[in-house]
Amino acid sequence: MSQKKLILVGAGPGDAELISLKGIKALQQANVVMYDALVSEELLQHAPNAIHVFCGKRAGTHYMKQDEINQQIVENANKHGVVVRLKGGDPFVFGRGQEEIEYAERANWYYEKAAEYDAVKADPNKKIEAKEVDQKYWIKVKEQEEKAGR
Repeated sequence: MSQKKLILVGAGPGDAELISLKGIKALQQANVVMYDALVSEELLQHAPNAIHVFCGKRAGTHYMKQDEINQQIVENANKHGVVVRLKGGDPFVFGRGQEEIEYAERANWYYEKAAEYDAVKADPNKKIEAKEVDQKYWIKVKEQEEKAGR
């Protein structure tokens, strides 16, 4: 079995052609891909030998609750090694990516971020609703709005 590792991949805004090369390389080394509802399933072709686990959430309908997702990450990494958590958009805005990384850290696993999209850097004037673990984004946007006199 390969090293226990979690790789968080931001799949972009839904079009399978918009994932980065770094994201594709992560998928190619995956033993397990855990993917969200907003991810194009077309991306799974880059991980043909991996186990594909759907764990999506949409508008109050949760296939798996976050605690279950975290537990599946643990179980899959312990059993199979490299787990790619494929998330729509930026895993650290709305996506609870930080929480999943903290799980990996507590298990003393190696983790990588293949999340190339940073909504705050892309448009610092845009308000972003953020999960509790992503408060740094909200604070940064709020500071920039205050400086701009908004």
